[in-house]
Amino acid sequence: MNTTIRSAMLAVLSMSGVTLAAPSLWVETTGTMILSNRMEGAKKEIELSGAKNECVSIQLALRSSQEAVKPWAFEWTSLKRTGGIEIAKSNVELFRAWDIDVNHGSKENRSKDPIRARPLGLFPDALIPLYTADGVNIANAIQPAKDCTASFWVDITIPAGIQPGLYSGSITLKTDDAPLVIPVKLTVANVEIPAETTIPSMYNLREGAEACGQVLRHVCQDRYGASNSADKLPLP
Repeated sequence: MNTTIRSAMLAVLSMSGVTLAAPSLWVETTGTMILSNRMEGAKKEIELSGAKNECVSIQLALRSSQEAVKPWAFEWTSLKRTGGIEIAKSNVELFRAWDIDVNHGSKENRSKDPIRARPLGLFPDALIPLYTADGVNIANAIQPAKDCTASFWVDITIPAGIQPGLYSGSITLKTDDAPLVIPVKLTVANVEIPAETTIPSMYNLREGAEACGQVLRHVCQDRYGASNSADKLPLP
């Protein structure tokens, strides 16, 4: 819809006493599946907390009762606290949650698993960054479908060594009309997550039986010594 046609339609609606609802932007938790029929929520501010060297996340949902004249775009600020300390804008990343067309169900027992018994269709899954790491715009041209809700994922990486306290900023969606602003408040705790884990673990065992065996041998040798290696155990 071009600007002239839209302006004419708005004029006709205005004379008839009909007004179009403004688009809505609101906050949802990371555990919420935001489907296209989800209606506007009440939370209009991001409030997060985390440790130094941690990445925290939240979701935004967008719904509009009208088509966009031209693509909308997100803008956001760095997060600042008193004393001039800030978390850089580059530490805040936005992603578009792209719908995946689920056209067949799981082989699980649907009667015993209500979640898998839901209807098939479009579900938000793939996260597409609005910008690449070097600043190239690849998805920050938002054209919302009429009467459909779209979702966006927000990641905030808290730098290691930063001062604890309350950091504030905002995320703004520039629309055809007034911009939609979501204030951001991030509380950084006075604790830091180590860059490397020191807890014995068995992550990333996705390379088959041989890789699993190698990991277990290393664990046994580190814990019990070479003389008691896992060679004596029934490993793959």
